[in-house]
Amino acid sequence: MTIASLELHPEIYQGGLIECGIIDGVGLVDWLHAYTAAAQYFTQLPLLDTPRPEFDVLAIVSVPKLLGSPGEYTELGRRFDSVVKHLMGGDIPMRLEAMKTRYLANLNPRDPGPARAQEFARHSDTRHILYQIDPEFGLDEAVLNRDMPRVIPAPGARSREANPAFAQLTGNIKVPVMAIHETGDFRVPFRLQQDYRRRTMRAGTADLLVQRPIRRVGHCGFDNAIRARAFDDLVAWIEGGPTPAGDDVLGDPTQLGLRWTPQRHPNDPLSSNYFRPK
Repeated sequence: MTIASLELHPEIYQGGLIECGIIDGVGLVDWLHAYTAAAQYFTQLPLLDTPRPEFDVLAIVSVPKLLGSPGEYTELGRRFDSVVKHLMGGDIPMRLEAMKTRYLANLNPRDPGPARAQEFARHSDTRHILYQIDPEFGLDEAVLNRDMPRVIPAPGARSREANPAFAQLTGNIKVPVMAIHETGDFRVPFRLQQDYRRRTMRAGTADLLVQRPIRRVGHCGFDNAIRARAFDDLVAWIEGGPTPAGDDVLGDPTQLGLRWTPQRHPNDPLSSNYFRPK
């Protein structure tokens, strides 16, 4: 809601603080269906086109039989995980821990069923998703992208005129925006931060976006110290102070969040080091 509102009604805001990650709007549903398509590609199960409740049997029972689970993958699962690593934005901190939290829950058919967000799903479009896989698996990426199932939005969907909140965002922000986001958020993957950074770069507004990754697992689970620091820095920026520091989310993914994470997760590769704000 924050980023869509900032783009659609810029005249009423002085700035924005985004905590819960959905910074690329409808891009989230694209990502969820891209993830499901990758699972379908490697399992050959008809995940995208199977309605609930039959879909739930495929997702909960059949997928683990074929792919295994994070940390205990089959060979097919290792290939799937490699593709998902790139879908998530690279080898970001806490990626595998995040996978364990929603490995099966993030699987979604095209039609979510009557009890789920049907309006969101009808705008999904995965035709632009570029799939990648590590070279060690010997799978040609051109073939991978050619044969990957794609989701096409419903007629009239993604229309700025019909419903601009479900149209593709532009990155055209007018006021300072601060975003904090767990790298190990698998409900809303960190990849969305990277995608929206690219949108602001194309729009010429990248100087108005500061992004602070937090090396933790979870979704919107920040403690008050992290929130308060981000908010105070945003207010100072709005009131004429210097642009606060953030991370280059398109740089080395293994280094994300080192400056902004008060205490590292025990499974963080850098957990022996601690950051204490001055």
